Amino acid sequence: MKEQKKAVHWFMDMVRSKRFDPLNPDLTLVPNDILLQMEWEESPDGKLTPKKALIDVAFYLRIECRIAEYAGKHKKAPEIVYDRVSDILKTVQCLSILVAMEKLKRAEVLTYFTTGKWYDQTGEIVVSSFKPLPPSAKRPGVPEKAIHLN
Repeated sequence: MKEQKKAVHWFMDMVRSKRFDPLNPDLTLVPNDILLQMEWEESPDGKLTPKKALIDVAFYLRIECRIAEYAGKHKKAPEIVYDRVSDILKTVQCLSILVAMEKLKRAEVLTYFTTGKWYDQTGEIVVSSFKPLPPSAKRPGVPEKAIHLN
């Protein structure tokens, strides 16, 4: 429970202090211990599910993105933010992919950048300087089994 709060609180502090832009997230700013909290874990029935910290951070960043988009169009913050559960789940998937990409970048396997809206699957990830992992290396944060969000 404490780890989960640490991750979401880190992002909240960074966004509120304007050191982290939720619309254009720079995961190079995120400490390793925070990234490690934002992984997938195997449930007792053998399915991979996102850790609570990953869900909480994705949900928080999505809300911040929606507020920023609205404020950009209307020059004021919205009174209420509406969203679909399916869109929030897409954001969890998208953030999970970005976290995995950042871990691969830190392992010096690739470089990447994003374009468009990262949080709703309309954005793109551009990968360059790809170096295959040696067969003995563990894939950082990339699940080997089917991913289940329920």
